[in-house]
Amino acid sequence: MRRRAYVLLLVLAVFGAACGTKLTNDQALTELKAESGVGATGGGTSRAATASSSGADAVGTQTESAGPSASGGGPGVTTAAGGAASATPAAATRSSGGATDVGVTANEIRLGWVGTLTGPVPGIFRGALVGAQAWVNYQNSQGGLMGRKLTLIPADDALDSGKNRAAHLQLKDKVFSFVGSFSINDDGGAPVINDCHCPDVSGNLSLAMHQSPYHFGPQPAAPGWRSGPPKYYASKFPKDVIEHLAFFYSQVPVSAAIAVEQKRVYQAAGFKVVYERGLPPNDSNQTADVVQMQRAGVKAIAFQGDLDTFHRLADAMAQQNFSVELFNLGNSIYDANTFKVIKPAELKNLYVDQVYSMFLGEDAARIPEINLFNEWMRKTDPNQPVNLFTMYGWLSGRLFGDAMMKLAQQGKNPTRADLLGALRGWGSWDGYGMVAPVKVGTKTPSDCFFVFTSTPDGKFARTFPDPGQNYACNVGPFSPKP
Repeated sequence: MRRRAYVLLLVLAVFGAACGTKLTNDQALTELKAESGVGATGGGTSRAATASSSGADAVGTQTESAGPSASGGGPGVTTAAGGAASATPAAATRSSGGATDVGVTANEIRLGWVGTLTGPVPGIFRGALVGAQAWVNYQNSQGGLMGRKLTLIPADDALDSGKNRAAHLQLKDKVFSFVGSFSINDDGGAPVINDCHCPDVSGNLSLAMHQSPYHFGPQPAAPGWRSGPPKYYASKFPKDVIEHLAFFYSQVPVSAAIAVEQKRVYQAAGFKVVYERGLPPNDSNQTADVVQMQRAGVKAIAFQGDLDTFHRLADAMAQQNFSVELFNLGNSIYDANTFKVIKPAELKNLYVDQVYSMFLGEDAARIPEINLFNEWMRKTDPNQPVNLFTMYGWLSGRLFGDAMMKLAQQGKNPTRADLLGALRGWGSWDGYGMVAPVKVGTKTPSDCFFVFTSTPDGKFARTFPDPGQNYACNVGPFSPKP
């Protein structure tokens, strides 16, 4: 559990901030090995399931390092979901021109995925692979892209930067583009992407990948922090609240660096920190924290962490009969398991600011893409929990597919150079409402966000902005690292 928490803290810190930093992979892997007594292992088999044409049968696929590639679902699957998602078959099946580039034949476009499936924390990012495969299956049901079926070939890095590089090297001459990859070790693959000029459409976790001119993602992770949420809270709560803030952060290198950026932006909005502590993974001193917060007169809490740590803090606060007026927790509180481990009453005055929609289903009525995503996740692998990683896999596929459709609409054939040109020249994109709008070509994070809270009956509900808006975009800009 501690090994898994350590890796999740790294990921949640990056995505909670919408920022990236150079990950100390050797340090992380050394600590994980020391804790587990196990070395990283390569290869292995993943169960990234693919849907049959009926959407009912799921078959296991192997990683590239272990054997055959994963294939996408065949044409003929229909979907009841609406929205812009189902409006593009004509562009998707435009005449193609044969074998036009690496990984492209007259009938197929091969895509690569690199992420963590085995190693010290086996299966940690399997959801990203299933999410990307769900998109492949959906797109194939619409006729593929540019008259060709899509095939996704996964490779496992076993939570090792060197193996991440090796996986990219293994696939670079076989696939047209990398799509949906997910690993804290993606700095290993960045030099390979740069050398082969391979398009990479994925959620990056390292600064090296973010800075690659060949990488583009559905929610860019640039260094800095969003200024909108703290400005919103400062306008909503009285001065006495925002001037008595407890600031927690996860005490791992990347999280500590990101915490500096978050605190900078909160202080610029008027917040004053009266209690601060960095928590190591699985820290159990929350009762002592509560006592110290009571002594310091804390009335607001800001904390980017993991669900288990949130659980321990909420329990300790309840046991001490302590509450705050602003309980500003990070995005990982949004989880299907939250109310299985935390009582709704313990999340009193919860406020969470988020840049992606409530993809578990709460936003399904307002954002049809959520229904489509969840439908194809069930068809692809009903046993895979829907989570942040599955969403990023799906959205990476959507961004890649939209860029390819731009080429089709322009009468172009699929080439890496033209795909990169389409991505570099792209302006705003919001994943059909599933993420706050970003500027793809300039890799500019979103200024937009929304806020949700918890209800007494154990549900999540939006509170800001007004019901007619998915995101608020004019409160404050993303504040890049100085």
